[in-house]
Amino acid sequence: METRMSEGAHVEGMAEQENYSSRVLLHFFRHEEKGKDPDKTNEEQLLTERGKLRALAKGKSGRAALTSVAFGSDLPRAQETAGFVLAGANGAPDVTGTESLDELRAKLDKEREMGTVIGSDPRLGFTYNDPKYREIADGAYDESHGLEYMARESDALAEELHDKKSTTYSRAAGNVASVLEKYMRVGRNYDKLIQDPSKKDEYGSVLERFLGSHMGVVDLFLTKLVDKVKGTAEQDKLIAALNKQGFSYQEGFDVVIDTIPGQDEPLVRLKYEKKDDEGKELFSFNEVIPKDILRQLIEEGKIKE
Repeated sequence: METRMSEGAHVEGMAEQENYSSRVLLHFFRHEEKGKDPDKTNEEQLLTERGKLRALAKGKSGRAALTSVAFGSDLPRAQETAGFVLAGANGAPDVTGTESLDELRAKLDKEREMGTVIGSDPRLGFTYNDPKYREIADGAYDESHGLEYMARESDALAEELHDKKSTTYSRAAGNVASVLEKYMRVGRNYDKLIQDPSKKDEYGSVLERFLGSHMGVVDLFLTKLVDKVKGTAEQDKLIAALNKQGFSYQEGFDVVIDTIPGQDEPLVRLKYEKKDDEGKELFSFNEVIPKDILRQLIEEGKIKE
């Protein structure tokens, strides 16, 4: 049960207003299937061969990508996933789904004069600092109620252990919210750029990003956002729809950031839906996100010294 790339074809209709001067499309998703190499830590695990092929297929299953770049967390498997999804969406003919991250990056960057199309953003990742914190958090995931535990208990656990570095409910939500805030700024700058007709002809009016992350990061952000926007009852419904555990491989949500002529702030809308194997809707969220809520999430996620 995943948020399929084909849903991206409908993302144009997500915003309430269609008279935008420019648009940023963000696709957040958990990485694909990771390996189980006994000689590697969890952080070191890369995508399996099947995971690479599934990520490439996800990109191919939707419409062609627009002016696009991929970002993953600082863990390679998230960058691999985002890169293969981007390659599929861009129709990169020489990407087979068997490449290492370095090989994939080289193929996607060969037409670029500078920079790379696969970047990293540690805010999309996670950190375990205190061994006791990691033991308890991992134990909750091992018992298949990781999301529920992290949402209800992780902030208090970190405070109890005086752990100022590990990823918690509020810290994960704040990090992802800060990524959205970044792209609100990016959207404004992009809008200024394409006011030049020659630049608009070259780049188009839509900027697109593929953002690979992890269970225990993007799903925690969504869980806290739902609570802020729609209340605890809806949050409980989301946690139940995710079987108390979190996003499955490739599952995620889309965000549209529209710059509207005459409006000071861009319009930010997030869309997520969860269906069962028979197509029955388990949960749906399609809401405009006020800037002050993003700021609340960011502030609540800051480490208190």
